[in-house]
Amino acid sequence: MFAAEYIWLDSGNNFRSKTRICKEITSWSFDGSSTGQSEVKKSELILNPVFKCPNPFRYVSGFDCVLILCEVWEDDHTPHFTNSRAANAELFEYYKNEKPMFGFEQEFFLKLPKDNENHYCKINTLEERLCIDDILNACLRANLSITGMNAEVASHQWEIQVCDYGIEAADQLIILRYIIEFVSIKYNFKFILHPKPSKTCNGSGCHINFSTEKIRNCEWNVDEVMNKFKKFHSEHICVYGDKNELRLTGKNETCDINCFKWGYKDRSASIRCNYTYFEDRRPSSNVDPYIACAKILDTLYS
Repeated sequence: MFAAEYIWLDSGNNFRSKTRICKEITSWSFDGSSTGQSEVKKSELILNPVFKCPNPFRYVSGFDCVLILCEVWEDDHTPHFTNSRAANAELFEYYKNEKPMFGFEQEFFLKLPKDNENHYCKINTLEERLCIDDILNACLRANLSITGMNAEVASHQWEIQVCDYGIEAADQLIILRYIIEFVSIKYNFKFILHPKPSKTCNGSGCHINFSTEKIRNCEWNVDEVMNKFKKFHSEHICVYGDKNELRLTGKNETCDINCFKWGYKDRSASIRCNYTYFEDRRPSSNVDPYIACAKILDTLYS
């Protein structure tokens, strides 16, 4: 038997979830009129399971306790207009043999920053550290492909990294965000994904490290790749998150939103290059990973 927590995003990109006790994981209906995703007269929408992992918050003998990430579908079995995953799944499938890998550096705040000191990799307050450790432990128990965690430059700002192949990398980022929000509430903190909650402090991004098998084998011409990304810079900015113009100012380790530049060790670059992968530093903390990664693939193979 499963004790399954079905998780999805509503019309405002907020998490919703409900629990189902069942013998198998199947589609499940919900009231879309209560989540801003349908009218009352046609409120039945469908949760379509796409990713499953252990539920790190529930342990019940005799039950398989799991988190289920779901797409939202209409009752006629077509994707809902808010379903960005389904809208981009075909592109991920088309390029899966290239073995694209995406590593997300998810930055976020637990409180609004109050000073301009550099808190990078500091312990900060004990309460915050306990909260972050609980978040990290929950991610590991959920078998997410976590690669690290650290305190960031601004006060009350943290970063957790997750990396995997193809569309599953984006799925894991969404589950990571769910876990951060869940644990933050327990500690009376607020999971803040606003890219620039303070005018003077560093903003929050979600840098996307990306590569394909050929890139990892150094079989790509770096100048050629970067010229492609320069050509489509404005198109990327359009899908790299809300209020990102407040963050990409050319200050606080960012490149101006109206410019594109790349370099090997330059943290003020739009894209920072390494020998076997590229780090796109433009995406904001609230970026939609399905849209952003699909755009990266589209540009890479343009």
